[in-house]
Amino acid sequence: GYRILATQGTRKALAESGVTDVTETALHTDSENGLNGYMAAGQVALVINTTQAGKRRVDPAHFRRLVLTYNIPYCTTVQAARALVNALDALGKARGLVARAGEK
Repeated sequence: GYRILATQGTRKALAESGVTDVTETALHTDSENGLNGYMAAGQVALVINTTQAGKRRVDPAHFRRLVLTYNIPYCTTVQAARALVNALDALGKARGLVARAGEK
């Protein structure tokens, strides 16, 4: 299955929605558990970044540069992320792949 990495605020919001198996990470490059390290290690398959302009902690251009550097798919809206996940699910089913519990 996939592991979910999230910042503190996103982890809290996910927990309030019942998603509790989340690894907390940070956006800062100097952080020990920073997202950059996960990206560099090839441990990030998809980035969903839906921050609001007034709440951004990282320059959006820097973030886009990171995902491009590591060739990681990047969604900036929940709708786009949902569409991508649905498309990948349909593609998997068309190829005869079935998600097991905990992998969807």
